[in-house]
Amino acid sequence: MKLIATFLLGAAAIGGTILLLESRVSGVPVEAAPRPSAIEGEVRALLAAVPFALEEPWTHAWRAERPEFRGGWLVVLEVDPKLVEPTELAQPVLCAAGETVERLNHGHASGRVVGIVPSVLGPDGLPELELARATFYFGAPALPEAVGARWIEREFTAATQRGRAPFGADAIAAARGQGGAPIVVRDRVELDRLAAQWILEHAPEEKARADQMLVPVTR
Repeated sequence: MKLIATFLLGAAAIGGTILLLESRVSGVPVEAAPRPSAIEGEVRALLAAVPFALEEPWTHAWRAERPEFRGGWLVVLEVDPKLVEPTELAQPVLCAAGETVERLNHGHASGRVVGIVPSVLGPDGLPELELARATFYFGAPALPEAVGARWIEREFTAATQRGRAPFGADAIAAARGQGGAPIVVRDRVELDRLAAQWILEHAPEEKARADQMLVPVTR
């Protein structure tokens, strides 16, 4: 499946196990899927966060509209490992406010997920999405590349109703301290190399995934 090539980067284990077409199995379109009950655990902590900007735009393949972006947040999240176990079924979709998060690793062994939160950049070159306003949550089980704005809005509302809210100022400050200064990179390849270092640090059990992201790419 080419729709999530950004996640794969040769990691067939992730793409092949997580993302099977739920709608093909059930015949129910993603937008019409029933809303789940509250998910226990969810996103437990924001461990690191750094804003980034790309000189070359990248397509966000983890939602149906496939928008292009030039920046956002690179984050490390502590999550409920049960929600990110490799499976041949649809999984809860990780989101931040009104956007899906591109997961760069599984996170089931460490309970830590390294992800990309796309955002429009402001005049200052920083993401318009402020962490103080970004609620991180898991939406209903689905295929991220098949969900659209209406689905995300519905799941965001459901997450808010079950008590999900942005992290506090102290937690955000600590995460920003761990993330370091804003970064500007040429393209997604260079961003992935930085993200791979975070996988090695926070999810060393997934070294194979990080190694794949560090393989030199012929431009």
